[in-house]
Amino acid sequence: MKNSPILNLMFRTLFVAMFAWSAAAGSPAAEASERLGSLIDLSARAKIDTALAFIGKLQHRVSDSEFIRLRDQSDSLFTTSGYINLETSDGQHLRLTRGEFLTRARDRQATYKLKKATLVLNDLFRKGPNDRWYCRSTTFHEVSRFDGDYPIPEKVTSVKRKPVRERAASESYWQIIELTLTEK
Repeated sequence: MKNSPILNLMFRTLFVAMFAWSAAAGSPAAEASERLGSLIDLSARAKIDTALAFIGKLQHRVSDSEFIRLRDQSDSLFTTSGYINLETSDGQHLRLTRGEFLTRARDRQATYKLKKATLVLNDLFRKGPNDRWYCRSTTFHEVSRFDGDYPIPEKVTSVKRKPVRERAASESYWQIIELTLTEK
């Protein structure tokens, strides 16, 4: 049987579901991550589901070391400048860094629901002049639903030649630029 992208996607989604279940059951996120392998290769939907699973784990009291592990693992899901737009339970609209949001989620122990996301797909890595690396970077704006694991955006923008520091460990990968969540 050939190695099909759909089959790979199904297995990755299954692993994310297993991770979310194990996190809810109290297994440390670091152990679940080891079973998953690298988070860089997850689909767009799986990255959002994983981020939400990390946030869901914070609904329960977690140790400082567990909090640090969750915070550090979230780095591979988001872009460097990734952030959270939060609609609070009292009607405020906040724009928070990942660290600020995770601290708030830990302190408040509220539930959060995804409203929309902005995602980026980096692919077509190549070496250009002066031995610098470049990739195509496609941004999917206002994603609130998916067709399987593929995001359905309101708008798509693309940069054909985005400079990157080095070639990625993956041929292509998704990252979360922003999540818009509602707090309950």
